[in-house]
Amino acid sequence: MSILFTDKVQILTVTRNTTYGTNTLSDPKTSVAYIEDDTSIRFTGNGELAKSIKLIMLPKDTNVAIGDHIRILKHHGLTLDEEYVTVQRVSRIGGSHVTHLEVLA
Repeated sequence: MSILFTDKVQILTVTRNTTYGTNTLSDPKTSVAYIEDDTSIRFTGNGELAKSIKLIMLPKDTNVAIGDHIRILKHHGLTLDEEYVTVQRVSRIGGSHVTHLEVLA
């Protein structure tokens, strides 16, 4: 499977200090990406909108983990100014030959 990375995201890596309970954010890193147009919507127990989840595909060598922060900088050629969201899941896609990462945020 081949993906054309036409979008751009910015990633902040979170380093956790379990001794003191603090988090440190890295300098922002920019990466090419492909962002799915479809989003999944989650609702709270009382039916209110909780959050939409974006599916973001990244190159296989991108350094991203659950808990990191990611925001979309460019989508479909448009420059965006979105807030950072927390990475909820990272999946390596492609079996024994990883082709890309799929990130839910």
